[in-house]
Amino acid sequence: MQGYNNEIYFQPFLKRWRPYDDFVRLGRIKGLDLHTGKKVVLSNPNDADTLTVSLINGDNFDELKKIESVVRLGIPGVGDDTVRVMFLGDSFTQGLFFKWAVLSSGYVPKVKLIGTRRVKDCEPNGHEGRGGWTLQRYFSNQFDDEYFYNPFWQPLEEYRYWGSTAFWKNCFFVRDNEVETFSLKYFCSGYDLEGFNNEGKRLSPQKNDLMWDDDQKTLIYWNGNKWKPMEKNDLHWNFDYGKYLEMNHFDSPDFLFVMLGLNDFRNGSLNPDFEKWNNYIELLFQSYKKAVPNGKFVLCTPCSSCGSLDNANGDFTVRQNAVMWEVRRNIIEHFDNRTNEDFYIVDTAVTIDNENGYNKEQGIQTGNPHPYPNYPQLGVPIAAFIQYHRNSTH
Repeated sequence: MQGYNNEIYFQPFLKRWRPYDDFVRLGRIKGLDLHTGKKVVLSNPNDADTLTVSLINGDNFDELKKIESVVRLGIPGVGDDTVRVMFLGDSFTQGLFFKWAVLSSGYVPKVKLIGTRRVKDCEPNGHEGRGGWTLQRYFSNQFDDEYFYNPFWQPLEEYRYWGSTAFWKNCFFVRDNEVETFSLKYFCSGYDLEGFNNEGKRLSPQKNDLMWDDDQKTLIYWNGNKWKPMEKNDLHWNFDYGKYLEMNHFDSPDFLFVMLGLNDFRNGSLNPDFEKWNNYIELLFQSYKKAVPNGKFVLCTPCSSCGSLDNANGDFTVRQNAVMWEVRRNIIEHFDNRTNEDFYIVDTAVTIDNENGYNKEQGIQTGNPHPYPNYPQLGVPIAAFIQYHRNSTH
């Protein structure tokens, strides 16, 4: 973002496991405000400049790795027409990591955020963040889970699925009461309830509206006059972005930002199998492009800096860093260089300060793996991307 102190941290940018034994060298670049062994700060680089970073072995001084990345410069505060944006993801999105950079800062004027969950204090802007979710959960239904609602997973048939009655009753309960139960507050808050009654059913159902009746433990559909039961096996389901937009009367987002992967892989194998995850990303991309042919699909890099070893959860974060580095590598190697398809990668992960980007109490990291102090900065590359591409031929 032009004029902003854009911090790029070397640990998530360059695979650097020995910070005291190896060295980082930076190539010449305009707009350099600060360069340490930990990060580089740029405020006014030229568009299309190349950031070159090398890792040098501290024993024999060989170059272990060299990475080049092209700078794209977003201009803050410009844009006369409304730009429509959706964020889809896990707890980072539910935690509104994008809020400061995209809404509060003024960097992205006339922005409208779309989603079924409200952005607190910025209504009616919305988002599609769900804490704890993996990518696979967006490709599934869990009828008996009273905290689960996936508005994208829809029948191939003419029906429109609106979730379970138990979920919406919980949403009313959270709205109208002081709630101590974490799961209730976390999963059932922030939704617009105008379309539902306090029994959890559609307030003014249309023909072929479909729900899960938690009391009867069956699917029900509105036949034009009343709710009738239906067998689950009578339907076939898929991820349908177009039906999601139509059902909720949403404008088509010019940009869809997806930040997922942390819950999928962080505590898993050091050699993850990405085949299914990559296929889900492709399906999500294809569904979005079918509904919004001129839209830009953006896959964000999830954090590959998971914080301090000294943490309240007892997480072995160095190992998690190694796993998430493989996620990063997969995203870049599998999905980069597809801009001709309107498929982009935004490298949000490089903004995370692994040392000071997390909350701490008496030197112990809390809230892992959430870099809350870094959230404002985490959204800046996204704001810059929007500004670079809005109303342009890029």
